[in-house]
Amino acid sequence: MELYMQNTHTLKARWNQLREQQPKLRIRDAAQQLQVSELDLLALGCGETCTRLQADFPALLQQLHTLGEVMALTRSNACVHEVHGQFGELHQKGNTALFFRPGQDTRYFLDHWSYAYAVNENQRFSLQFFDATGLALHKIYLTEHSYQAAYEQLIETFRHKDQSCQVEVQTADSLTTAPIYTGEIDPSALRLAWSKLHDVHEANQLIRQYHNDRSAVYQALGEAYARCLSSNTVEALLQQLAEQQIPFILFGMNAAAVQSYSGTIQKLLQTGPWFNVLDPTFNLHLRTDEIAEVWWVRKPSQDGWLHSLDVLDQQGQEIMVMTDQRKRGEAESANWTQLLQQLSTV
Repeated sequence: MELYMQNTHTLKARWNQLREQQPKLRIRDAAQQLQVSELDLLALGCGETCTRLQADFPALLQQLHTLGEVMALTRSNACVHEVHGQFGELHQKGNTALFFRPGQDTRYFLDHWSYAYAVNENQRFSLQFFDATGLALHKIYLTEHSYQAAYEQLIETFRHKDQSCQVEVQTADSLTTAPIYTGEIDPSALRLAWSKLHDVHEANQLIRQYHNDRSAVYQALGEAYARCLSSNTVEALLQQLAEQQIPFILFGMNAAAVQSYSGTIQKLLQTGPWFNVLDPTFNLHLRTDEIAEVWWVRKPSQDGWLHSLDVLDQQGQEIMVMTDQRKRGEAESANWTQLLQQLSTV
């Protein structure tokens, strides 16, 4: 395991110079330009603009409900997913923390979480979580409807004894990652196993047997179960959903967090390479030039056939999924099935 710590005085000077040159530059992009982690830059403000918190994530997450309505943000390089709502009761299964609707609907995979900070960005208050390399995994922002006093109490309860401006992070190439699946997939065996699925979670378990290589699995499944579509299908589907006001569920994810929005969408806007949904309680920012593959996926379940649109980035990682808005025990809506079928055959 390779660890490193930045020279804070040198890094602070470099970042100040970069901010003078590009005052609107976001911290994630600044970190990339400076070839450091986002956490390296954030920690420079420890004691002034941020407070390091103890990495007791289950206990900390248990207190999120006290904050009232917040905005939860999960992102990858290509997809930023922002949802307003209140956190409910925490459920835990091993190292997975879950919150369910009504309110925020999220799944946190705590094996990937290493650091927590409370941040004050010009009076915009948040909780931010990072992995061992200093990569931001998930952020929770206070809104005008949040309880500031509860936020301050949370900081006092979980304040870390180390409030230095240096943080020890791992180099990205030192992390142990799941190996790429290099074996041959038997299409007949895979299709047989797929045909026996009872719910979507079993599908994910099956894909994990192939080291989460979704592209290879979907190709092997064949067109009866999976079809690779044009990348502009994502925009076309979102436009149709907005025009027809069809309710659906949109998941945004990275390796450490999955969160969902459920409902209808209204305002769509293209800004350069970013395709955006800009609604009062839900924002999506999708960098369309980073989309590598889009898949129409068909799964059997106890409630009948279920269809989704799965979006993969240039690294083959799943970054976004769209499904019908339905409850367990309900069949998929005809509107959703027909819309996805139309787009998959264009």
